[in-house]
Amino acid sequence: MFETSQQEQSSQAPKIILGAIAVVLVLFGVLYFGHLNQEQAATPGAAAEAPAAAAPAGAADPMRDLQILRSGLNRDRQTQTMGMWDVQIANRSRTIGYRDVQYTTNYYDAGGNVLATRGGTFPEPLEPTDQKTFTQLNDGLYPTGTTRFTIEIKGAQAATP
Repeated sequence: MFETSQQEQSSQAPKIILGAIAVVLVLFGVLYFGHLNQEQAATPGAAAEAPAAAAPAGAADPMRDLQILRSGLNRDRQTQTMGMWDVQIANRSRTIGYRDVQYTTNYYDAGGNVLATRGGTFPEPLEPTDQKTFTQLNDGLYPTGTTRFTIEIKGAQAATP
């Protein structure tokens, strides 16, 4: 007649699983943010700026002062056989300008092998704190099989303003 109600015993398994997941997420968060802090402390940009500030104001160093901000490679419109570079370059020096800024371009295949290396000179000088964009710099025939390419500054002559 009277039935005793039986309560289902709640299982502790879901609570334990959720607790373990929370602990794992917290550990991953700690490790991730700890790694980010170490990476920021070891960033080469922060270490490279300290010696640059210590250098004498009159010392010309184009490799330190000149920086390629953006670069892109396209092909010419008519024949699609010539490599045409668009490059934005900045002079970070406040006191020294540069002329005859030389660059080198490298073309690589899918295996990382160098297909071609070329060079040239930017057509205009850069005054102190100047930033210029050079478009449609003709770099000769576009190497067949190119999958990756780079451009870098090789040197320049200091020109006091």
